[in-house]
Amino acid sequence: MIKGLLRVAVLSASVLLSVAQPQTITSTTAASLTGILNTWFSPGGTGYNYVKSFNGIYMARLGYGITSAWFEALAPYQQNTVALRSVIAKVTGAVNTDTNKEVSALYATRVVLNSLIVQSGFKADLDTFLTTKLSALGVTANFAVDALNTDTTTPIGIGNVAGAGVVTHLLNDGTNQDGETIFAQPSIKLIAYV
Repeated sequence: MIKGLLRVAVLSASVLLSVAQPQTITSTTAASLTGILNTWFSPGGTGYNYVKSFNGIYMARLGYGITSAWFEALAPYQQNTVALRSVIAKVTGAVNTDTNKEVSALYATRVVLNSLIVQSGFKADLDTFLTTKLSALGVTANFAVDALNTDTTTPIGIGNVAGAGVVTHLLNDGTNQDGETIFAQPSIKLIAYV
């Protein structure tokens, strides 16, 4: 069951990345991000050990959190896409690169995963995994410092702010997995799309 739910999360991420923002997300970026999910959460992957005992609802919430984080982190790079959970200025010019998009998405994913998976050792394992992925992109990770970065002119800051917006939304999403005592708020802002 877990393997199937992970596939659904990866499939929804692929659809989100390729259909929702086709002008922004190259096939390389989409393949890289979904490949990270496959590597991390597939049986035998380090992340799988943390989620193999999760029920279907929690896995769906995890998939939703990850794909929402990616959407939020990538929206600033697309001129006609509006983020739903965060307010980040559009990224233009030379800094609008595939590498920066991936860095933003990875940092947003880190924020969301660290809020949803609290088992002992998870944060250190995730940071080790992401350090390797970021190094392949030419980025030296220093998570102790990077976690404080909310400068939305940098890919790391964009990712952190986007991830925090998703976490804030998930705190009152109605699943009561965080012990919320209020009913869920409407999950979509009423905004005008161009």
